[in-house]
Amino acid sequence: MPKSTPLIKVESTKQYGAEVVLHGDVYDDAYKKAKELEEKESYVFVHPFNDEDVFRWTRNNSIRNFWMNYQKLI
Repeated sequence: MPKSTPLIKVESTKQYGAEVVLHGDVYDDAYKKAKELEEKESYVFVHPFNDEDVFRWTRNNSIRNFWMNYQKLI
């Protein structure tokens, strides 16, 4: 993740058991470092927005949040 990543996102990611490496000032710098570590250390790289599981999780949470808030309105 870039060094500018909000602490809450870093800590939330760590709670899933991930090792978080902060590198660079922007996403492209962090992505390049992640790909290097993937190759060098045999890590598994999970793309933050171009991954089917990430997309599915985001979609499901969005739907759930919508219905929770919708029910409060009616």
